[in-house]
Amino acid sequence: MNIINLVMFVAGILTIFFGFIYGFRRGFSKAVARLIIVGACAVVAFLYREKISEIVLNTPISEGKTILELLTESMASGEDAEKMQGLVNVITNILKMVIQIFVFIICFFLLKILSMIAYWIVAGIISAGQKRKASEKVNNKNDIKREVKRNRKKWFGSLIGIVQAVLIMACVLGPLNGLVVNIASLTKSLSQLEMDGSKVLDDATFEKLSDLGLFTYEESKTCEVYTLLGDGLYKEVSKVKDDNGNVINIKSQIEAIDGGIQMAGAMTDLSKLDTSNGFNADTKDALVDIFNDLDEIKENMSEEGVEQLDNLIKDVVSPMLGEAAEDLPINLDEISFAEVDFSDEAEVIDSFYGLMEKAENGEELNTDEVLEEVITNLSDSNLILPILSQVVEGLPEEEQLNLSEEDKNKVSEIINGLENQENVDELKALFGIE
Repeated sequence: MNIINLVMFVAGILTIFFGFIYGFRRGFSKAVARLIIVGACAVVAFLYREKISEIVLNTPISEGKTILELLTESMASGEDAEKMQGLVNVITNILKMVIQIFVFIICFFLLKILSMIAYWIVAGIISAGQKRKASEKVNNKNDIKREVKRNRKKWFGSLIGIVQAVLIMACVLGPLNGLVVNIASLTKSLSQLEMDGSKVLDDATFEKLSDLGLFTYEESKTCEVYTLLGDGLYKEVSKVKDDNGNVINIKSQIEAIDGGIQMAGAMTDLSKLDTSNGFNADTKDALVDIFNDLDEIKENMSEEGVEQLDNLIKDVVSPMLGEAAEDLPINLDEISFAEVDFSDEAEVIDSFYGLMEKAENGEELNTDEVLEEVITNLSDSNLILPILSQVVEGLPEEEQLNLSEEDKNKVSEIINGLENQENVDELKALFGIE
């Protein structure tokens, strides 16, 4: 059992244990009263977390500057200021979310402690009522029955105590669990990222985090339980509005950044694609591998994460690529990754290469349905068509797609009959049709 898993597991067990003990000691009525009060503490902490977080963020901490001002100065300064500004905005949002989470947890604990005054008052009223009832029945000979009933209430109280413990776990350990999982995922991606020839996260730091169990915790049953209990609250507590007025939460935001970093790596591979030997089997396989990698990245993301990734492409991925973005045959700002099916795009590449092989071997493209399907898919693609156009355009004339007149007529007829006429010129150029 790794250290993080051990700490989270023991914290949960102790919370349930003390919940059981205190619930048994209080009895049913007092345990219910305490549960209601603790629930009210959670609601108040949730409602006021944003206002208190704003106070924290706007409080000067060094040289009269706030946390956000210091962050902006440290990251977005000098020659890279414009390049880093988008990333600064994203990190600022995440910082706001993290502070909101800890403000909620701290406020919940403080209110829980202060609320003991209210509980003692309520408990005193309940005790007085119980004593009054007991005195009224002082001459009753059914002492044994009363004792059994009192013990039964204590056991019911212990159950309510466990419910209270679960509530506390959801409010405290649930959000902490979410942070650990998201930080682990983001750290893995950062460990693979290089900027200016050096890794963003060095191997020594990665190994230390690995020894703590950061990267294996997500696979544990402890994590599974806390995710079930507090994942929804984790997302709700961390919600903030970005610069565009969109409501975002920390889970989808970190997931989007994580996906963006991984996609940046795939896009860098795309920009370095070697087409000097034409569009051959190696080029085709490299393209298919890149798009399959992109598909796997997207498949591992939630719908919210993919939507956030679309919003972050302009601010994170493009700036991180730098000059490499200019070498891409596609405009990242015009692509909605939420709508792209990368596995389908990879299949289009395979299909088009099959047509090229037939043409090179002098075979007739006699399967009209297949040909129509490939051309239709190409016409609807904002990814494959510009990539293939760039690759084919740079080929010598003898290596380009040289179709027979009959096949050219077939292709031309299909292109002219397409519903989407936006990319007709690129398609004709791709198939060598004037």
